[in-house]
Amino acid sequence: MTTKSILLLLASAGAATTSTAIFRATLKDCFAWKGSVPVLIKDVFGLLSNVGFLAGLAVFILANVLWLLVLGSQKLSVAYPVQIGLVVLFNAVISAWFFAESMSVQGYAGLAFIVLGVFLIVR
Repeated sequence: MTTKSILLLLASAGAATTSTAIFRATLKDCFAWKGSVPVLIKDVFGLLSNVGFLAGLAVFILANVLWLLVLGSQKLSVAYPVQIGLVVLFNAVISAWFFAESMSVQGYAGLAFIVLGVFLIVR
């Protein structure tokens, strides 16, 4: 795997994780199922004027464009597991830092295995 491919994978996974974090922060405060379809429809259309949601959407689109660049240059059997592993790892870090979510010892062990797996696949 080339340095360019690794950087594209890191950028794609980072953008995917960033969009997820933006969506979580945005949707937590302004969008929730309240049991009424008309309220749900109003909430969905209200998101179209929410700056946080639109920023998350832009980063989500960027993540997918980067992912398409990765797919154009790498074997799927390598790119996909590395991408998924990086997204899981980045999501765990973002969740701990920005959303104060805790993780168990088993969770840390799982992340260590993911890092090892990504390393082995890339080599």
